[in-house]
Amino acid sequence: MKPILLSTVPLLLLYTSSLYAQQDAFACQPVKVGFDKYYYFTVAYNFARTDILFSPLETFCPMPGYKKFKVIKPNGEDYVIKFIDTLTDQLFFVSKTIFDCNANACSARYFSFSVTTLPIKVRAFPKDFFDWELNKNLGVGIGYYAPWAANENLSLGVLLNAGTSGIMIDSFSTQGITNDLITTDVLTVSLGICLLFSKNFQLGVMGGYDLTSTRYEKYHWVYDKCPWIGFGMGYSFVNVLEKDI
Repeated sequence: MKPILLSTVPLLLLYTSSLYAQQDAFACQPVKVGFDKYYYFTVAYNFARTDILFSPLETFCPMPGYKKFKVIKPNGEDYVIKFIDTLTDQLFFVSKTIFDCNANACSARYFSFSVTTLPIKVRAFPKDFFDWELNKNLGVGIGYYAPWAANENLSLGVLLNAGTSGIMIDSFSTQGITNDLITTDVLTVSLGICLLFSKNFQLGVMGGYDLTSTRYEKYHWVYDKCPWIGFGMGYSFVNVLEKDI
């Protein structure tokens, strides 16, 4: 059974004259599918459900127009798709002919706002003070992501992050100015490349700077305003799609 239309406005693929009715199908210009894009139909449509073996079921899911979906993979004369702005994780079929005649592309890139932490930092500058440390820190970040290949659950992007870190000032990091162990917070600014899993969990490599307050300038902390590299992770709580293209 083929999917049926919900809208009274026919899709282009339907026969529009007796001339077309004498043909087996009305073919539109094939669309080169981009797995890094989202698509939508401007009219309502019943999408065929798939089973676990990617075979069409005799059930359909009604979707109104402008619901964005991602093409997962081709499957014979169909595409396997997944909707991104609905609560269902179900996969669906749409015929390539329907897709070619009606699919509108939009950007799959998006901005992500997240809470982040940097548990490990490696300090290689100044070069005579190589050290690594476990950090207690929390920050907020904004990232710009795009899907990685055809994987709908994995995105790659750039993350800008700012927050506070708990650091320890000691004799080594002050070149003997103090022999006490002083724990204080510094402002941390970082930039890195991150993977985003299912648009929520972030893992990445970050680089940045720690800036001490003027209250601790007297200790001449050697890592003040010096670059470091570290491991970052976070959780994205808001994702905003880029404007349609």
